Amino acid sequence: MSLQSASLDHSARTGPRGAAARAGKGTIGVARVVLAVVGAMALAAAHAQSATGAGVNSELPLEAVVVTGTRIPESPDSLPSSVTVIDRAAIELQNKTSTVDLLRNVPGIQIVQPGGGAGVVSVYLRGCQPNYVLFLVDGVKVNDSNDSRGGSFDVSSVAPGEIERVEVIRGPESAVYGADAMCGVVNFITRQRGEQWQGTAALAGGLNSSYATSLAVEGPLQARGGVALRAGTTDQGAVVPGATYGADNFSAKVRLDQGEGWDLTLHGRYAKTHGTDYPAQSGGPDFALSNARDRRSTRQSGFDVQGQFQPTGFLTLNVLGSTYHHDVDFTSPAVLVPGGNIGIPGRGEMSSLARDYAAAHATLDLLPGVKAILGADYLRERGSVDGYIEIFPGFSLPDSYLLRRHDTGVFVEAQYAGGNGLTLNGSLRRDAPSGAQSDSTAKAGAVYTPDGGTTEVRLEWGQGFKLPSLWALGNALVGNSALLPERSRTTEFGLTRWLMARRLKAELSVFDNHFVNLIDFDNTLFKFVNRSMVTGRGADFSLSASPVQSLTLKGQASYVQLDVRDSGVALTQRPKWRGGLELNWAASEQWSLYAGWLATGKVYDFSIPVGNVMLGGYSRLDVNAQWRPTKSLQLQLAIDNLLDHHYYEAYGFAVAGIEPRLSVEYRF
Repeated sequence: MSLQSASLDHSARTGPRGAAARAGKGTIGVARVVLAVVGAMALAAAHAQSATGAGVNSELPLEAVVVTGTRIPESPDSLPSSVTVIDRAAIELQNKTSTVDLLRNVPGIQIVQPGGGAGVVSVYLRGCQPNYVLFLVDGVKVNDSNDSRGGSFDVSSVAPGEIERVEVIRGPESAVYGADAMCGVVNFITRQRGEQWQGTAALAGGLNSSYATSLAVEGPLQARGGVALRAGTTDQGAVVPGATYGADNFSAKVRLDQGEGWDLTLHGRYAKTHGTDYPAQSGGPDFALSNARDRRSTRQSGFDVQGQFQPTGFLTLNVLGSTYHHDVDFTSPAVLVPGGNIGIPGRGEMSSLARDYAAAHATLDLLPGVKAILGADYLRERGSVDGYIEIFPGFSLPDSYLLRRHDTGVFVEAQYAGGNGLTLNGSLRRDAPSGAQSDSTAKAGAVYTPDGGTTEVRLEWGQGFKLPSLWALGNALVGNSALLPERSRTTEFGLTRWLMARRLKAELSVFDNHFVNLIDFDNTLFKFVNRSMVTGRGADFSLSASPVQSLTLKGQASYVQLDVRDSGVALTQRPKWRGGLELNWAASEQWSLYAGWLATGKVYDFSIPVGNVMLGGYSRLDVNAQWRPTKSLQLQLAIDNLLDHHYYEAYGFAVAGIEPRLSVEYRF
């Protein structure tokens, strides 16, 4: 919601107690990141050339159909948007305990999670505010417009075991989804049915009493339907200094499909979390002037029904209905400045968000290569807070509100796929939110493949908008009921090239983002206002190579230059450069290995005790070895932060050091 900015002071302190040395341990320069990625590409090309001579068939696998960013299911190569898909095989091989960690190696995404699972998770996509990304679970919006972050989402509340795949779309998608999709969309698509009935029991344990357990059952139902049930619990123990975190999850999905031109899917999920951590911007366990902790417990529940009916060969009708609830019980102590004065008042609140959503659209196959979407949707939100703000010890102000709003939208999409390698896409949407002016957003793009798919050229232009969060409108101390919607505009050019008989794929995207009416905190007025314009220009580069059938190498690098127009501030926690490498090796039918290396450049940050700080860049290496002695039994050994690098994602909140864990999975 706010710019999360720091005064641009090139002599910004790194903080006391050797913070610079500790934050910079494992620091890596930008040139080294780029050289590592380019080196990986050269290595992959060399291996691919060798494999070609040996006659090895090791084409990269075809990517699955994408259902995010459009209502016309397409392969990623047919979309003008920049797309990343994390499939189930990659999720299992990485063996992450948190969904947050699945996103760390996605091009353009920077994750900040002080305090582990208990801390506020910030997902920066191409340097955008965390609340500019729309989060979906099976296409259903789960952003919390009632939280103090302006409408973000706690990604850690979704368990990796729930997920079939993750689709990440970069660029504004308000022309498809309406408000909140200012900078991109992350869609968590939950598990589908299995080809046969089976159950899975899993147990994982690590150092400092961390553990995770899960039980799942899935199988076919009717001709093409199925059932998937899952329950799990996790506890991070004392892995992160000064923080505790635990979560319980349950999900169920039933799909009814007789193969007779209709299908119906029912999906429900419930998540409960609890944790303690040092307050944000307090200096964390290393530099906070008080040991008092935040305490937070949350409950999420959601249920949705999605149906599809095809009465004729050229017409398909789709309907979606959902309800989502998010309740939070939160207390935070005052954050102190040197001398014992209060820098941020203490507060407590019990908040509740209820959202109902309904949508219907028709897909028309008008002519060969021509498709159109016509539809409408309706969203209703109710947000309430019952809390207090402690101005100083013994004196508190009430902080309570109850707000309601709704939005009615109509939309149209069209696609032309000609036989000459040219695909054109367009979307147009009109929203009529209560309490604000009606808003129209558009998106247009083209994909051109001049040589049968070896080369792909993409061009896209799109608009986004975001309504002020309920918290920014209704907070008793800093809220402003006159806030205007925030807006974005993006132009993007992309180039994809397949090499070495489709064993090497290189992708480059160059983007230009503009944001206006940004909501920021005014220290003079002591409330939120619309005032800033921000531009973000940069590029994402990624590659994937399969020199032999059992080995896949991936590399990615991202650069973004952010500019707050007419202002002397720098946006915090967003590095200009970041990059990474991944290795997936199926050594045999029993053995597999994953290694993921990530590096980021330096970032600005802000802490109440010391003010503006510059955090050094860092790198980390995570590995996971997978052994399947039988078809029913699987053992995995994961080691996060293998090189035991010590660094900060947020000032004073040191990440966990080397963290080994062993997991056992049994299928029955």
